[in-house]
Amino acid sequence: MAGFQFKQFSIAQCSTAMKVSTDGIMLGAWAELGSAQQILDVGTGTGLLALMCKQRAPHSDVQALDIEPDACAQAKSNVAASPWPDIEITQGDAQYFDSERKFDLLISNPPYFENALKAQDDKRNLARHTDSLPFSALINLWQRVGHANTELAVILPREQGQELVKLAEQAGIYGACAK
Repeated sequence: MAGFQFKQFSIAQCSTAMKVSTDGIMLGAWAELGSAQQILDVGTGTGLLALMCKQRAPHSDVQALDIEPDACAQAKSNVAASPWPDIEITQGDAQYFDSERKFDLLISNPPYFENALKAQDDKRNLARHTDSLPFSALINLWQRVGHANTELAVILPREQGQELVKLAEQAGIYGACAK
């Protein structure tokens, strides 16, 4: 499958289970980056959101995280070919990721299928189903690597978005600035 050419970078996607999607492009364009200095892209896949954030906020330090080795390799390749080779790509499970750095923004196009029919491709299931990143783990990550003003930018279907908001409210981290 052909890659995507953006304003200042391109995305190769031959090694990832999830390809560039309208959802990811919209989130990357719409997310309010404000004065975020430290940004974490959770479930980076091709590195699309990390690269879009860096393009829009070149002053920021961007780190990207993905559990899947082939996705990390693809993201590293895309980052290396971009104007921002300083984006840090980390392979790891968000449920266990920790950092001494506190992030101002977490951005994610997270998996949201729950109790749904799975594909025969395990990597695709990892990227699409909440088995690998339940919303509770995303909220927990937000609490671990964020600070009092850290924002979470996600794109989800309405029902799953409401579920995420409910979990954030229960955790006491959903405030007036959340949208």
